[in-house]
Amino acid sequence: MGDWIPVFSQVKSLVQVFAGDYDGAQRTNRNFQRTCPVVSQAFSLRQLMAGDIEGAKDTLSECSKTMGGVVNGIPIVGHAKGILHYVANDKDGGDDAMKAASRSIGVAVGGIAGTIVGGPVGGFAGGIMGGSTMDATISIVDSKIHNENRMYGLYKTFEKIENGDMSSGDFVDTLTGFVFDGMAGLSTGQAFEKINETNRSAPTNRNVTEHGNRNVQKTAIKAVKENVQKNAIKAAKGNVKKNVIKAAANESIQKNPIKTVTGNIQKNPIKTVTGNIQKTAIKAAANGNMPKNAIKAAANGNMPKNVIKAASGTAIAYACKDAVISQTTALSGCDRIKDDTTNISYGM
Repeated sequence: MGDWIPVFSQVKSLVQVFAGDYDGAQRTNRNFQRTCPVVSQAFSLRQLMAGDIEGAKDTLSECSKTMGGVVNGIPIVGHAKGILHYVANDKDGGDDAMKAASRSIGVAVGGIAGTIVGGPVGGFAGGIMGGSTMDATISIVDSKIHNENRMYGLYKTFEKIENGDMSSGDFVDTLTGFVFDGMAGLSTGQAFEKINETNRSAPTNRNVTEHGNRNVQKTAIKAVKENVQKNAIKAAKGNVKKNVIKAAANESIQKNPIKTVTGNIQKNPIKTVTGNIQKTAIKAAANGNMPKNAIKAAANGNMPKNVIKAASGTAIAYACKDAVISQTTALSGCDRIKDDTTNISYGM
């Protein structure tokens, strides 16, 4: 049954040796060499190099047949393979594939049912029960079709026991079949449970919509908050800049008043100088210190009237080189200055 499986084949042959079935142990080793992938190819190459061409062909053929049996046990795939055998007029090959694939479905169904009822232990036991049930079903149907006893799987072993043909190798195969069925049922049941958990945890369309709406709202609120924060920071920065510039300007004026005033003088030199000249001339006139040329300029009408007006009201005589010009009348509001020595009036 599983002579092609590494380790299992060696254990089986060891049990056969302990049971005194040396021929069976040799047969098991031979099957392993000819049916195990890679090992069989190496063995056929050895036969070919030894000149045993037919033996090399038989080895490759046995390996191919064994791997075909493995594919037969895959649900759906095995059924498809059986159909291809029927199309190719290989009825026996088609029957073998259909039986093996159908039996695997029974093991899977038993494993799922057992898992639902009893968890992992139930899945293991369910796989064994499912395989045994399919063996019985196939045996009954096949026997009815051919009108003879055609036992399959576990019931074939029972037939050997009944006939006294049960060997140590058959015992190991039967025990191993139970283990494989149980493991297949367990794994199938666990896979079914995981699928159910995924479906239960998967959100419904309504939940998906509500969840999506909540995400949209959260995103919108977050975006608004970020924009408000950005605008607040930007406005604060603008105010800080304005205040800094204003404070810097005030501080510059306080620290550098001379420089500031100088800057104003530079901007308005004519206005500033004129204002200063007028102030100085008025002060000089009031104190009697007006220069000769200023008096002459006033006599010639070149001195601004406001300067003369500012000097009015004084009774001060102004010294001159050739004559004394005295102010005989108040200058406030007058238009002329009279020279007493020459009796010459200078127009303003």
